Amino acid sequence: MRLSDMKVGMRIGLGFAAVLLMSGLLGLLSISRLGLIQASVSDLASNWMPSIKAISEIDDKVQSIRRLELRMCLLETVSEVQSVMETIKSTREKDLPKLISVYVPLIASPEEEAAWNAAKAKIDAYLAVQDRLIEQRKAGNRAEYQATVVGDSLKTVDEASSALAKVVSINEGGAAASYAEAKSTYDSVRLTLMVLLALQLVAGGLVAMFLTRNTVDPLQRMVSVAERVAGGDLGVDVDTSRRDEFGRLALALEDMRQSLNRSIGTVRSSAESIALSSSEVAAGSSDLSARTEQMASSLEETSATMQTLSETVRQNADATRQATGLARDASQVAEQGGAVVGRVVGTMEEINTSSRKISDIIGVIDGIAFQTNILALNAAVEAARAGEQGRGFAVVAGEVRSLAQRSAEAAREIKSLIGTSVDKVDAGTRLVAEAGQTMQELVQAVQRVSHIIEDISRATQEQSVSLSEVGQAVNRLDEVTQQNAALVEQSSAAAESLRDQAAQLSAAVSGFKTA
Repeated sequence: MRLSDMKVGMRIGLGFAAVLLMSGLLGLLSISRLGLIQASVSDLASNWMPSIKAISEIDDKVQSIRRLELRMCLLETVSEVQSVMETIKSTREKDLPKLISVYVPLIASPEEEAAWNAAKAKIDAYLAVQDRLIEQRKAGNRAEYQATVVGDSLKTVDEASSALAKVVSINEGGAAASYAEAKSTYDSVRLTLMVLLALQLVAGGLVAMFLTRNTVDPLQRMVSVAERVAGGDLGVDVDTSRRDEFGRLALALEDMRQSLNRSIGTVRSSAESIALSSSEVAAGSSDLSARTEQMASSLEETSATMQTLSETVRQNADATRQATGLARDASQVAEQGGAVVGRVVGTMEEINTSSRKISDIIGVIDGIAFQTNILALNAAVEAARAGEQGRGFAVVAGEVRSLAQRSAEAAREIKSLIGTSVDKVDAGTRLVAEAGQTMQELVQAVQRVSHIIEDISRATQEQSVSLSEVGQAVNRLDEVTQQNAALVEQSSAAAESLRDQAAQLSAAVSGFKTA
């Protein structure tokens, strides 16, 4: 497979893979070398420095025991001496063995082990001399104690310190060696990394140049083809020999060029057809615009007529509403008159009843007068029988009889008059009843007239509403017709514009060079 036929993604992937491979090798080398440095530093940190620290602390403990010996030379009381001895004992039995147990596992070489054994022997020799000092102090031999302190004790403690210093020197030498090894490894790794980094930069630059050249050159050729097609040259040749993405892009450009070539031909013929059709549409739109204007004029006249008719019906509806109000008022007045006549009929019936009762009462009075007359007659007869003693009573009885006779005559006259009045009241009651019946019929007739007028009013209002709706519909139709007229004018203008644009399109298409 040729390199130019390889896909762009594969070429870029290979280039980056090479760069990443070099970076990986550089990283692995760095990690391996850093492991060596870490080992040296770890040995320095975990062995040599802790050993130096432990030996120094052992020497400090030995010297502290020596200082406690010197202090006992100055003490007088037994309690103070005993306290110092307890401190020495604690240091020898606890602190010193603990520090020795920390150091011994850190011994790293036979030389260090031999030096430590010698130092340990010197420390044991010093501690043996110290045991003798303590016995001397307990025995109270201060002179021997002081002589031993400045003699054997001083000698053995100095020998122990010198031996410990030798052990420290061995550990310091080991620490210096570890540091030197770590520094040497660092210098070697630094130089190697610099060389490999330079090689990586050079290789990366070469890969970048290769990828750029194999990507930009064909892309520039495709851009040149696209620019010529954009300039109207549809006869440009396109190189489609590559098999990568740029080859597929070249095939797509070639397909686009051929499609544009066919489309431009189609657009050119379509533009000519559009120009012809737009001319015919413009002529038809002008004719339609004239007819639409005539229709709009007719609708305006119809709208005016409907408005006049609607106004007339509205006036009739107003008049009908007024007649309905008058009929309703007349119905109410007739109803009120019927109610008054009804009350008059009731009053006449009550008068008739009262007159009959008065007639009955007059009859009772007439009966009473008759009985009074009889009683007066009987009283006159009895007075006549009484003779001279009943004369005065006879006179009174005569007067009473005369009064009773006049009362009877007056009662008969009143009864006669009341009878005549009752007859007239009966006649008036009948007339009033007939008038009440007539008023009821009049009220019913007025109510029927009122209902008819209300029906006419509602029908007139409905006609008015219907005419108003018809007028509104005509107005809307007029508006729609006006809008149609405007649209027809716009359509005519659009047709003219379309014809102009078709001419411009033909001119624009003519600028393309087809194959």
